[in-house]
Amino acid sequence: MSACIIELNDIGLFTTVEAGLYAESPAYALLNGDEIIVGEAARAAARLHPRQINNRFWQQLGLNPLPEQSPQVRHHADLAYRHLLHVHQLASEPQQVIFAVPASFDRDQLAVLLGITQQCPFDAVGLVDLAVAAAAGLELPGSGVHIDLQLHQVVVTALNVAEGSVARAGERVAEGAGLLALYNQFSHLIADAFIQQCRFDPLHDAHSEQLLYDALPEWLQQQAQLQEFVFAIPQGDTVHTAKLPRAAFLGPVHGLQQRIRTCIDELGDNVQCTLVAQNLVKLPGFFELVEHGMAVPLGAVAEACRQHAELISSHDASLPFITRLPATSISQPTVSSDQQHNQPAAELAPNLTAASEMAAESGRQAQPLATHILLNSTAYALREAEQLYADDNGGLALAASKDKMARAGLLREQQQLWLLSEPSATLFVNDIAAQQKQPVAKGDRLSFTRGGPHALLIELNTSHGAQT
Repeated sequence: MSACIIELNDIGLFTTVEAGLYAESPAYALLNGDEIIVGEAARAAARLHPRQINNRFWQQLGLNPLPEQSPQVRHHADLAYRHLLHVHQLASEPQQVIFAVPASFDRDQLAVLLGITQQCPFDAVGLVDLAVAAAAGLELPGSGVHIDLQLHQVVVTALNVAEGSVARAGERVAEGAGLLALYNQFSHLIADAFIQQCRFDPLHDAHSEQLLYDALPEWLQQQAQLQEFVFAIPQGDTVHTAKLPRAAFLGPVHGLQQRIRTCIDELGDNVQCTLVAQNLVKLPGFFELVEHGMAVPLGAVAEACRQHAELISSHDASLPFITRLPATSISQPTVSSDQQHNQPAAELAPNLTAASEMAAESGRQAQPLATHILLNSTAYALREAEQLYADDNGGLALAASKDKMARAGLLREQQQLWLLSEPSATLFVNDIAAQQKQPVAKGDRLSFTRGGPHALLIELNTSHGAQT
């Protein structure tokens, strides 16, 4: 039986079980007298009972006494223990667990973690650096950094890729630059919009404030091509709505990126790739600010842990902390910063060879190669690489301007045309949500919204003077 993988982050614990199913539990605890509630139920009450909430027990994991102790909770380790028991149940009670731990954990915290697990109804069989695991399964052009957003801070981990392995080479933590601080900034922007547009302050009442924070993740993931976000909060029989331009959120996101940039600069200049965790990719406009950016796919850490389970796992009471794993590296030409802005399609497909092999292995038959793209009744010849933008009406457009933000790309490789989506963008092929790397062919309809304005891939038959 393979081990369950638990990724530690003070936003929450991300757990992947054997069948590829996962559970996510927010790192919140509600201390209500003798009752202790952890996970989603606690997070859902964070704004209703702010003085009874603790969401720092993973970030500050330790045995230091809490100011307000109780027989059930003496220190943060007690809350972490209860959270692990809760996650163990969510994951269908696995017998073995491998922990992927961020570089922000020091030796004392690792020791406390192992001490806690000895009291849990499962065996901890592995301890691995989360950033190293994230990088081990990706094809990297060279050394770089991994950036991960936590609830109260950002962790930047330097990765050295050499001699067929990837190893942790250093770390920096930007304290106070976490998801919670960002959400606080966003919530005030949204609250001001409600006040100005419908004279309703969602932060004045604990219930509506909780509704606002509950809805924030979904609101911020509205389709990337939209230039205006719409927010709605019910109050009794009334639903208040407000609108804000997408650009309003870019200021706080840019401030976060600057903090991260400082950490990266302190770690050195040998950055050939920047691995971006999904919780950062989801922020509006963040991925566009990253140089040499590579989004870490959901499940990449767990997959690497399974692939290298023999190297990570141990039956020793004091588990070794694994900070080096075999690397999958590729040879890529160096691309300057200016070239990256001019050629985003190259960024969108760091691993086209693997994608081609995957398509071949699946038995997909070669489809007719499109030569042109039909936009607003005009056919444009497809070059080797094209950039796709969202126009003012939400449709697709081709342009070479640096002032516009590419949301996707079309790349021709041998006899296959690939649609390459930016991680934060949502595209549809024939009204079906597209994968990040997807083969397309003549006759496919491409759109940014299901049922919305679309572009048609066609083949132009010049010998007969007709398009097909």
